Amino acid sequence: MEDFIEVRKLHSEEMVSEELRDMLGAGSLTVTLGMVESLWLLDSPYIKGGKVEEADLLKAMEIIPHGDMEPLKFHDALIQSLDTAFRAYEIIVPEKKDDKDKGKTSEIETFSPEWLADTISTACSAMPSLTYKQILWEVPVAMVFHLAVSTARKNGCITRRPDDIHEAVRLLKERNAKRRETE
Repeated sequence: MEDFIEVRKLHSEEMVSEELRDMLGAGSLTVTLGMVESLWLLDSPYIKGGKVEEADLLKAMEIIPHGDMEPLKFHDALIQSLDTAFRAYEIIVPEKKDDKDKGKTSEIETFSPEWLADTISTACSAMPSLTYKQILWEVPVAMVFHLAVSTARKNGCITRRPDDIHEAVRLLKERNAKRRETE
């Protein structure tokens, strides 16, 4: 019996393709970092979580160009675009506690001024020809986040697509059940 369990990745091929489309600005919506921060400033549930009311949807539609897209289609496209962009951070392999510096560390909340500055800085470090205006208002946020991860990788961060842990547990239980049957 096999001792090796092959586990598929949490990010499907379609999800990776969505990331590439959004990075190229070819997705249903082109959302930028400036638009994301603008939604955060409005306490938008698209960013902060919670139930999306009609007023929230209309505010988001004012911020994000969407052509003649219907409101419900826009809503779905915005959620997908945000999920797709933030998926870039899921490929960062967390450091072990032993690997972390025992010294002082900064506390930076997501969407805070420090986070925004760090995100722009890391994206520009990956591609120095970009201006902060381009990062905020022109480059798709999925690309900005992947550029930030690229800089992290350049500085020693390890990245890989995460394994589907639920699938791994299911396969392990299945294998153990088969072992018990043959014993």
